[in-house]
Amino acid sequence: MNFEVGQLWTCKAADNEKLHNLLVVSAEELDDQKIVGVAVVDSEMGDSPFMPFSQQAIEDSVLDLVQSNIDIADFVEGYEYWKELFIEGEAGVYNLSVDEVLNLDSE
Repeated sequence: MNFEVGQLWTCKAADNEKLHNLLVVSAEELDDQKIVGVAVVDSEMGDSPFMPFSQQAIEDSVLDLVQSNIDIADFVEGYEYWKELFIEGEAGVYNLSVDEVLNLDSE
């Protein structure tokens, strides 16, 4: 799959009752890892902060491309902060599905 900044994808939810919407904030290779940074945009629960995932985790999570060329300005600061920490070896990426990460707080 080819992920590009500004794409909006639907994403699987474990309960199958609702889909999440993922906005691609970054898509790049760092330290030989393909990383896709996303924000979950949802009118009911509000938007999530920037969250970095392995490309495989995103591929396993997404369903359909909904829209392209969406403005990511609200999430750039979080992405830049994470990237700086990642380069310094102080941050990582999620290898879980997006839904699993979203549900970590509820466990």
